[in-house]
Amino acid sequence: MIDQNIEKRKQYGLRSDRDYVKQTILSKSSIDGELYLSPTENAELESRFAHQKSYLPKIREQIKESLSDSEFGGLFIDQSAGGKVTINVTSDLKNETKETISKAYGQSAQVVFKKVKNSETKLENVHNELFRSIQSLNKTGLDIVSINTDIIHNDIEVGVLNRSPEVEQSLFKKFGDTIRFTEVDEADYQDDGDTTTKVYPIQGGVQIYDETSNLLCSAGFSAKTTASNPSYYVVTAGHCHSETGYDVVYQPEKGVSDFWVVGSAEYANRKYGGSVDAMLIGTSNLAVSNKVYYQPVNPRRQRSSFQVSPLSFA
Repeated sequence: MIDQNIEKRKQYGLRSDRDYVKQTILSKSSIDGELYLSPTENAELESRFAHQKSYLPKIREQIKESLSDSEFGGLFIDQSAGGKVTINVTSDLKNETKETISKAYGQSAQVVFKKVKNSETKLENVHNELFRSIQSLNKTGLDIVSINTDIIHNDIEVGVLNRSPEVEQSLFKKFGDTIRFTEVDEADYQDDGDTTTKVYPIQGGVQIYDETSNLLCSAGFSAKTTASNPSYYVVTAGHCHSETGYDVVYQPEKGVSDFWVVGSAEYANRKYGGSVDAMLIGTSNLAVSNKVYYQPVNPRRQRSSFQVSPLSFA
């Protein structure tokens, strides 16, 4: 329990030395699922997430007014750094422009700008073109199983089952360094488990239960950040959230003979509106997998995979 709390606290940028964490657990002053917090820390996180919920839409609007599509390289939040907002830009901005954008967030010191090569629009276009070409590329021997727009690394991560240097080189010539290939293990993609019984590590498609909202939902894919000490998540529907600070999530549900705590979902990592219905459930690296439960009609096209998340649904 101590090691798990240390890991989770690092993800949120909280004090994580072992003696302090142990004392916090023993005091039982505040608990969210399996994460123990002092009252001060709980208030700090509540305030941070409330600010993000209120001001992320405002800074996005200001970015639209201040930057062109070719200048904006995407935005992400680093919770491990206390909620720092990083804005990727492809050009050197004037100080006045930076100040105007930063002020829109209400906490200028929490906003940093990072120079990158690719705009978000360019990455989206490359992503879409690769997605439309999956079938033809697979026929060449390059078996693509995932395509991910990685805002943090400012590129497109392409997950393949087998490397094909010749095909990859032709794609590099076409797209340049906007793409990056990673090889995945075919053994990771299996059709086992059951949707309504305990499945550990979790698989996409199995039943989960949000105790706070009292709703049954389904697990989507597993996710992780790209930090050197990554955070791990399970993605599900945003409408499952109770719209309070933290929701505790179980699998398959609480009260059955065999269940487990998947983790907790903070409101700042939930988006429900427009065309988006998603939220992140914070969990441990031992609880996630890139397996998916399915009826094996065409298994090679019914796979899930790790996706890298910038941790911003605003």
